[in-house]
Amino acid sequence: MKRKILLLMMLLVGVFIFSKRYELYYFFQGKEYLRPNESIELAVRPKYEQIEYSSDLYLESDEKVLLKLEGCDIWSEYTYGQTDIYLGKVGCQYFIAEQVIKKYDSNTDKDVIVATGHKGATIDGDGIIVPLKGERRYSVTEDHDYSITITNLSDQPVAFRAIVADR
Repeated sequence: MKRKILLLMMLLVGVFIFSKRYELYYFFQGKEYLRPNESIELAVRPKYEQIEYSSDLYLESDEKVLLKLEGCDIWSEYTYGQTDIYLGKVGCQYFIAEQVIKKYDSNTDKDVIVATGHKGATIDGDGIIVPLKGERRYSVTEDHDYSITITNLSDQPVAFRAIVADR
């Protein structure tokens, strides 16, 4: 009798592991695995007691995915490029409350309102929609603790890496 119960338990555990094989595979690689319309929450805990602090969200995917990012009032995506004189900052800022995307260039010190952000990112309601393939970094610095929600808008399951770095 004990042997039958043990075999039944082993069979149930085996079926469970087999049904979760993709989630386990990506989990051990350090990636997030989301089915369509599933979401995850990442905690952002900036070290605001320091004089200088920042929080960044790093996203990375090998395949093309469509994600919605929510939870931050202003999303900033900057790249640094060498100019003739110094290292300049160029990028986009996504203002959720105003529903505006501004392209920024530190060389000209002007903001230009654009329809889509870097690599096709757009604002949708209370977040931004990001087509992701490769690596992207968003500055998500605020002066309080909060959480970011990442939702899969693709029509298939996706695997990606999402890391919040609080400095």
